[in-house]
Amino acid sequence: MAKNYKFFEEEEALKQYLKQINKIPPLTPDEEKELARRIKKGDKDALRRLVEANLKFVVSIAKRYRGKGVPFMDLINEGNLGLIEAAKRFDPDKNVKFITYAVWWIRQAIISAIAEQSGIFKISYKTLNLINNVGRKFNELQKELNRDPSPRELAEAMDIDELSLNSLLTTYGEHRSLDDYISSDTDDLNYEDVIEQESVDDAETELIKKSFVEHLMESLSILSQRERDVLIHRFGLNGEEPKTLQEIGKILNLSRERVRQIEKSALEKIRRSRYKNILKSYLN
Repeated sequence: MAKNYKFFEEEEALKQYLKQINKIPPLTPDEEKELARRIKKGDKDALRRLVEANLKFVVSIAKRYRGKGVPFMDLINEGNLGLIEAAKRFDPDKNVKFITYAVWWIRQAIISAIAEQSGIFKISYKTLNLINNVGRKFNELQKELNRDPSPRELAEAMDIDELSLNSLLTTYGEHRSLDDYISSDTDDLNYEDVIEQESVDDAETELIKKSFVEHLMESLSILSQRERDVLIHRFGLNGEEPKTLQEIGKILNLSRERVRQIEKSALEKIRRSRYKNILKSYLN
């Protein structure tokens, strides 16, 4: 009985929180930059205003990590800490929208909380994200094949070595089933008052994707034609579908290993270029 009471108490607290943040008006890009400049000068009111205007976006991201052993409000609180950190670090003179920059900080704060509170704090962010991707790909293949995919099929679909995949599953499968790490895009808060907020967040997500692709395409200008071709096919740019190294090799008449070398060289050039920090702000 006490457990049920606590659940309803938490649900009511969440509902009230969502109602409150939905009343906060959004900011224009110019207002964001002005607030960021004031934050650089130590203006705490500006920090509060920039953070408050983007609290709804934190909820949108936190939803994708529900059901992983951490209470939803705790995920939101951790994401808010990431948002605050992003607000302090945001450079208004960069050609990047604030929330586009902040998404990385929000996600990392949430993922860190999940890892720490779930007793898997020794798993790095990179490994946790890989586990998440394995779970998603497993579900996709399961639907496509109408059966569970074999480790080899799963490894080929993810374009990783089968031995590495087996090692990952053996090492971390004992802690949690893969399903615990799969982010659900169908989770619903079941509150009519956040429908409008969700539609706004969906539009924001599309803007982030569009902005990322634009910056990525711009970064390709520093590469050779072959390097550009490899990355365009690899990441599904210019209307292409994302492809495996083997598929790209067939198109460009190159070996799988040669494609991997070209991809590595191209990404290394981008990492050393002026685009590094801009693109990094999009990724987790």
